[in-house]
Amino acid sequence: MNTPQGRLGNPIPPGTVPIPSRIELEGDAIIWGLDPWAKRQTKPKKPPDDLVQEFARLADATPGEILDFARRYGVLGMDESQSFPGQPNFFEGIEPIERWRTMAREVSGLLKVAASLQNNALIDVDTIRAVSENALTLNALQPGIWFWMEKPFPPGKEKRAAIARRILDERIRFDWLRRFPSILSFERDTNGDMNLVVDHLFGLLSLIGLQVMQAVARKSVYFCSSCKLPFVRHGGSKMERRPKTGMERFCEQCGRAGALRLADERRKEKIRTANELHEKGNSPKQIAVALGVRSTATVTAWLQRGRRNAKKKTR
Repeated sequence: MNTPQGRLGNPIPPGTVPIPSRIELEGDAIIWGLDPWAKRQTKPKKPPDDLVQEFARLADATPGEILDFARRYGVLGMDESQSFPGQPNFFEGIEPIERWRTMAREVSGLLKVAASLQNNALIDVDTIRAVSENALTLNALQPGIWFWMEKPFPPGKEKRAAIARRILDERIRFDWLRRFPSILSFERDTNGDMNLVVDHLFGLLSLIGLQVMQAVARKSVYFCSSCKLPFVRHGGSKMERRPKTGMERFCEQCGRAGALRLADERRKEKIRTANELHEKGNSPKQIAVALGVRSTATVTAWLQRGRRNAKKKTR
C-alpha cells in the first residue's frame, strides 16, 4: 500500500488458494471434495505470480493435464450441479473438462485483446466476438457489451481499439472482479501478530481475475514470437525494461529454444532467397546488399551449398 509520500505499512502478501484433499478425474469431469480420512481437508497453496498464463494454456489441454493443474493450484469451485454458486464453495463439486477449457479460452482471449491493445495492433472481429460471447459462461451478460454488433465492425484501428478497450474493461470488472473477488484480510502469525493478506474469496478464479487485471493494468502482456500465444512478462512493464518496438519476445515455455528456431528459419529463408536472386543474374555482392548480409563470403557459401543440394537432388 503506497501514498504519494511513500509506502504506508508493509507489502501485502498475495495470499493462498485452498487445494481440496480429494481431486479426481471421472470420465469427462473433475470430481473434488474433502476426504474425511485426510490429515488436512485443504492445503493452502501460494501460486506463482503468472499463474494466469499457465491457466490460459489449458484451452486445448488434455483431461490429464487439467487434473494435474487442479491438484497443484486448486479447482474452479463449481458445485455438484456443475454451476457456480453465489457463495464460495470449498466443500465438493463436479467440473466438466470442457468447462475448464472454456474458462481458459476466456482468459486467453482477454490476454490476446490486452496484448493487441498494448502493441497497437489491428484487432480482428473474431477476437472481439469470442471475448464477448464467452461472457455467458461466467455472469449475466452486461446489456451494453453487444453495442458494437448492431453495426458493421469498423475498419479503422482506433475505433476497433475503442470497442476492444470497452469490452475488456467490462469483462474484467463485471465478469471477474465482481463475480470472483479478492479482498484484503488478515491472519495471525505464530507470535500472535496481525498481518495483512489478500484473501481470494472464490479460490482459484478469484486469483485468476486479480492476475488478469494486474497484467492488463501493468501493460505486461505480450505475444510470444514463437508460439504466438499471449504471455505475462514478470514484473510488468514498469518494473523491468520494456522490450523495444519490433523486438522479438518469448514466453518461458519457448525461451531460448524458440529464439534459436526462429533464427534458423530466417537463415534458411535468406539462403532460399539468395539462390533465387542468383538464378536471376544477381552477383553475391548485390545479393548481400539486398538481404542485409554484411559479408559477401557468407552469400557465396550459401550459393555453393545451394548448388551442392541441387546436384544431390538430380542424382
